[in-house]
Amino acid sequence: MNLLKLLPNIKKLKSKRDVSGLVKALSYRKPLRINGHVISTGEGIRASAAWALGEIGDPKAVSPLITLLQVDNDNALIRNNIAWSLGQLRDSYAIEFLVPLLADADEKLRMTAAEALGKIGDIQGIMQVIPLLKDTSYTVRWYVAWVLGNTGNKCAVMPLLTCFSEELNKGWLPFENAEPEILNSVFKHASLALSKIGDTNAVPHLVAYLKSNELGVRRGAAQALGELRDVCAVKPLLLLLQDKRWSVRLAAIEALGKIGDTCAVKAISELLHDTKEEVRRVAIQTLQGFTTREPGH
Repeated sequence: MNLLKLLPNIKKLKSKRDVSGLVKALSYRKPLRINGHVISTGEGIRASAAWALGEIGDPKAVSPLITLLQVDNDNALIRNNIAWSLGQLRDSYAIEFLVPLLADADEKLRMTAAEALGKIGDIQGIMQVIPLLKDTSYTVRWYVAWVLGNTGNKCAVMPLLTCFSEELNKGWLPFENAEPEILNSVFKHASLALSKIGDTNAVPHLVAYLKSNELGVRRGAAQALGELRDVCAVKPLLLLLQDKRWSVRLAAIEALGKIGDTCAVKAISELLHDTKEEVRRVAIQTLQGFTTREPGH
């Protein structure tokens, strides 16, 4: 006998968008035995069903998923899949059940819960996610910065700016083709988040960070200013073209190119003879962008 035929076929149920069948599978706990030994009590079935319900996106799945979250509160995979699916379903009712997961010992679950709350998009949940910018896990911190950027909510602007002053040396990750001094990816994701939110009130704070002693801070602030495209940042970025670190000079060139103020052309042209090939290449590309840009753009 093929024992697998005795199990709920999650793949088939999902393909048929059989929400009722998948909800029923959430409670599957029949022991599967081989030679008298229990090899499964249905954890995999329940986890797969939870994920499938999120993919289908039917709001009727919210309550059954929350019920399972309270019952299977010691199974990491099931809780992670439930949290992900609740995020996909975007029902604010799930917020009070997702928030406790932000303090879980499992860092992956903290990240999934943060993402779910970000997708729901309710200010109540987003405010609960913000403290994780100071999480003990470096991975959680940069992931939460990414999550907050995706919400587009301005309530995250000041906490993200605070990352630039408080994140220093808490965790490091080398970038591909980086300088000998490794760069902290939290700066990168905080910068990208600020650019996604698009609040120009962040510009003066980012300009101040251009004077930081930290390579990652200067580089990240330049990147964010480029994405915000505020002409008030042009003069400070021009000064950054003389930075001693090539990755910062490169970030400043790219930022000035995105802002598009032609007063930067002369200063960027001077970097066509930079000692670093990457800087020369980006300077050429940026200058070409100025010449091909339509008048008024």
